[in-house]
Amino acid sequence: MKKFASALICSALIASGGICAQESAGGANASNNAFGEMSEDKIIAGTMIAGILVGVASNAGGAKTFKPIFIPNPPVDPVPTCMGDDELVDGICIGTTTTVTVTTSGTLTTTIEVPVSYTYLPTLQ
Repeated sequence: MKKFASALICSALIASGGICAQESAGGANASNNAFGEMSEDKIIAGTMIAGILVGVASNAGGAKTFKPIFIPNPPVDPVPTCMGDDELVDGICIGTTTTVTVTTSGTLTTTIEVPVSYTYLPTLQ
């Protein structure tokens, strides 16, 4: 297509060179040419050149731009994690600790171990 457009431009330039190179003798027609009155030949040549320029512009604008296709990554569900060895039960972390209570009464010392459990929400990673 570009070769065709180039050949068309060359032929139009050759044809317009012959039209523009016409000389006219002085006299009554000399003032018409000096003031730029349009004749049929000039209108045809101008129309041809305008058509060629429109064709060149449309061919030159044919470059395609690269548009990448955006494919999102599949969503990754966050993994709930608990601290240490705590268990994850139904989305809630359950921890257990032992509280030691020592009471002294005279010579008698009593140690009581009380298991205490607690819950908290896991962190999402």
